[in-house]
Amino acid sequence: MQAIQLETHIQNDGKITLPEIYREWYGKTVQLVLLESSLSEQKTYSAFDIYDKLDLGEGGYTQASSANVKQGIKDVLQSKANK
Repeated sequence: MQAIQLETHIQNDGKITLPEIYREWYGKTVQLVLLESSLSEQKTYSAFDIYDKLDLGEGGYTQASSANVKQGIKDVLQSKANK
C-alpha cells in the first residue's frame, strides 16, 4: 500500500483536486482520511499555561529553588517518570 500526504481544498460542491504531480493516482480507487487543518481552531499555549499545569509538589520551593528552576523542573519530571 502506498500513501501520500498533501494539503488541498475541498470545493463547495465536494470535489477534491489532486495536484498534477499525483497524476498517476488519477482514476484509482483509494481510501481517504480527512484532517481539518484550520489554524483558527489550534490552541496555542503561553509559557504560563504550561507552567500552571505542572505539578511540582507542595510548597513551590520544596522541590526546587527559584535560582535553579530549570534543573528543578527537570529533576521533578524525571522522578515522576521513574515512579
